[in-house]
Amino acid sequence: LFSAMDMKIFHDRQIMQGVLIQLAEEQINPSTAAEGTRDKLTQGVFNERDSDILETTMDNKRIQYDITPELWEKADEMPFEAFKDLIRSATVPKLTNADMEELNQVDDTVIPQILQMATESGPDIAARPVSVTYQQ
Repeated sequence: LFSAMDMKIFHDRQIMQGVLIQLAEEQINPSTAAEGTRDKLTQGVFNERDSDILETTMDNKRIQYDITPELWEKADEMPFEAFKDLIRSATVPKLTNADMEELNQVDDTVIPQILQMATESGPDIAARPVSVTYQQ
């Protein structure tokens, strides 16, 4: 998993600190994310239907992370190692068969495209245009 996720963005100190801040805020005040202040990570990358499915799942199945003072420190010194520790600490709520049926409707070609976009964008992700192919 980590070799596939070894992208420039996860080696960027500022990005990793931002990720930790956002996740900590969502865990401290879950109503914040429920009120729609959570960034819609999939909009503009997935088509509208797929984005709605993924965003609804993320809102309903909140992954919890163990964000410790040591993790904050590591994000400053070794961002990618902090990212790996963050992923290892995740507690993922159980997905039902109905959840999986809905998630399986999402276009499976988009995930590799997102990884390619993120890799090509590097630390400038979302700061400059990167080509992507949509299939309608």
